[in-house]
Amino acid sequence: MRLFVWVMLLTLCLTEKNMAQTLIRGPYMNMATPHSIIIQWRTDMAINSRVQYGTDPNNLNMSAELPILTTEHSIKLINLLPDTKYYYNIGTSLFILQGDHQNYFRTAPVAHPKYNKPIRFWAMGDMGKATPQETAVKEAFKKYVDTNYVDGFILLGDNAYPSGFDSDYQYGFFNYFQNDITKHTVLWPCLGNHDYANDNFQRMNHQIVYFDIFQIRKTLKWAVWQAIMKDIIHLITAIFIL
Repeated sequence: MRLFVWVMLLTLCLTEKNMAQTLIRGPYMNMATPHSIIIQWRTDMAINSRVQYGTDPNNLNMSAELPILTTEHSIKLINLLPDTKYYYNIGTSLFILQGDHQNYFRTAPVAHPKYNKPIRFWAMGDMGKATPQETAVKEAFKKYVDTNYVDGFILLGDNAYPSGFDSDYQYGFFNYFQNDITKHTVLWPCLGNHDYANDNFQRMNHQIVYFDIFQIRKTLKWAVWQAIMKDIIHLITAIFIL
């Protein structure tokens, strides 16, 4: 009987692993602060979510899990140390989907008048067009920054052409940046007219995938997110409903 139970458990583990091997989107990161960050990704099958993380890439000794089965994964890591580099992997309670030397982030430091380290951002808009130029710009950026850490990737709007649909974001943005940028550079997005398909009704009601893809705070009359970068730089985007 004991042997039968072990065989069944092993079968279930192998079945889940075989059914959910594909990482469709991400990982990508939102809303970084000195003590927290949100990591998101998408899978082809509904599975639970786990992030393992730590300051030593060979010893990810902390983890955060969500038991719900989903294809849209979002985990907030909390109680992090400020101005600290963390490595991480993503996956389920049973196996790892992705985790290598490129999976890392640095938390923001706490504000101090004598803080004098450089802060680097990459700001770009109108880029989600799935063109060779998009790849060329990305490669030029990587060459320019070399091994320097980039604190954030500011999306200036019109991030996914032509209409800001989920498929547009996948084809024109994530397919270009998820393998070598978003896994270690925090995204700070802003809306453009193409992100709501040049549609005034969608501009007013905000029923667009932008607010599903990015973890941004919303209120009834207006939507605003305030990201306190380094507790020193404040990035604010407000979308007013007229």
